[in-house]
Amino acid sequence: MVDDRSAVGSNMAQDLEGGGFLAYYEKAHRDPLNRWMHHTAHTLGVLGVLVLFYNPVLGVILALSAFPISWAGHYLFEKNTPAFFEPPSRRTVGASAAKKIQVALGGVVWSAVCLWRACQRALHTRDAASTEGDRE
Repeated sequence: MVDDRSAVGSNMAQDLEGGGFLAYYEKAHRDPLNRWMHHTAHTLGVLGVLVLFYNPVLGVILALSAFPISWAGHYLFEKNTPAFFEPPSRRTVGASAAKKIQVALGGVVWSAVCLWRACQRALHTRDAASTEGDRE
């Protein structure tokens, strides 16, 4: 698989206009292994921030370990460049840092949305199974 920016959108800023950040994130993370690597990385990042208050060294290690795990997923499975490395759409002071923070926090939100969807599917599947069992 090659870097297919035409399928993903040429960059994050252009795709944000069309469907929002979550839509962009979904398109940029189609490979199941890459998705799981990102969910793991986002969990490590959140845990790192929480642990930071109790053990700062461990918190920093956990939070920073999230980045290479996510990047590896893109390079190994999606064969594309992470949005983290795309230049910002505006060339202003702080635009690059703001974009990197948006990508990192947006990824955590995406993982939370995916977890929510999985829980909803599980509840609906269980409800459907119990309804079918009641009919027998």
